[in-house]
Amino acid sequence: MTNNQTTFDCIVIGGSAGAFECIRKIIEVLPDEISIPIVISQHLNKDTDYFFVEMYKKLTKNRIVLVDNMAEIKANTIYIAPANYHLLVENRELLVLSSDEKVNYSRPSIDVLFESAARVFQDRLLSILLTGANNDGANGSLTVKKYNGCTIAQNPKEAQFPEMPESAINNNSIDNILSINKIGEYLLDIMKEN
Repeated sequence: MTNNQTTFDCIVIGGSAGAFECIRKIIEVLPDEISIPIVISQHLNKDTDYFFVEMYKKLTKNRIVLVDNMAEIKANTIYIAPANYHLLVENRELLVLSSDEKVNYSRPSIDVLFESAARVFQDRLLSILLTGANNDGANGSLTVKKYNGCTIAQNPKEAQFPEMPESAINNNSIDNILSINKIGEYLLDIMKEN
């Protein structure tokens, strides 16, 4: 592992096509009480966001929240961006929603989440970029790295749609390239240290 940092105040995860299964695998290995809030921006159809949230709730004892505007950031909670809204980290305590123009043809945009979180949490942020069919998340990962956060991309060789992690790897913004199983193991390790 490069960037051997193991203490974080927030974890952001981004994914698109094929990411539901990856996020499921990550959530189901987490401890029952996570010490670090997790914020997820996943490209979703408007009719499916509640379905995904309900599915994720069956996998963990941690709270799973489909974010409303002005949501408080708390430990033991996994936050999901609702379909058709950008999700931004306003400050260390607050998440906000925006209906601004799409970024990378997407709303929610992974770049928007990663960039806003990087400015707030700086070197105490971990970002994880998963499978997807465009380059959303590449610029956001670069911003996380600029603020000395830690960046992970799913190994494109196992990604259902490798374009998203590959685009971040190609712009030199990724510290570690890991399989989904290794990402889960890493999150378990850092939850023990926080």
